[in-house]
Amino acid sequence: MTYQVIARKWRPQTFEDVTGQEGITRTLRNAIEHERLHHAYLFSGARGVGKTTTARLLAKAVNCHRASGPTPTPCAFTDPDACPSCREIAEGRSIDVLEIDAASNTGVDNVRDAIINTIGVRPARDRYNARLREPAKARCATRSRLSIRLYLSAKARSGLKTWRRRWGWRARRCWRA
Repeated sequence: MTYQVIARKWRPQTFEDVTGQEGITRTLRNAIEHERLHHAYLFSGARGVGKTTTARLLAKAVNCHRASGPTPTPCAFTDPDACPSCREIAEGRSIDVLEIDAASNTGVDNVRDAIINTIGVRPARDRYNARLREPAKARCATRSRLSIRLYLSAKARSGLKTWRRRWGWRARRCWRA
């Protein structure tokens, strides 16, 4: 038996399992049900409130192969009949869901190269490519990071979905500067 981090072992697998974020999960489920998905979502909040979990659930919901389109009830990881896409996203090894964190990509050039090199690539198996961008805690938005965001906005396609976590008060303080 392999070791699994507690946060991943007990991570919510459906929107109903997410606690304390009922308004957000209801809004996302309604957007999926009514097919009103946007090309980018920004999840903001303090540490530990479920930003990455909600972003992964959204990636599972738009890429689940059980339904013919995006579904508000994606497969659970514990379900033996879970589709390969949902299983890989839950395990963090999906080729179409890329998680870019600033802790391992320390330079702006590294982040820009990771995003630009994969932005023109169509999804390998899933309906959408998903990019989960997680900024570093203490860094502010620089000119080159803003240019990356503008580039992503201009190049947004139907096959690319981008979700970004934001550290609440630090990000707001940086935007005013």
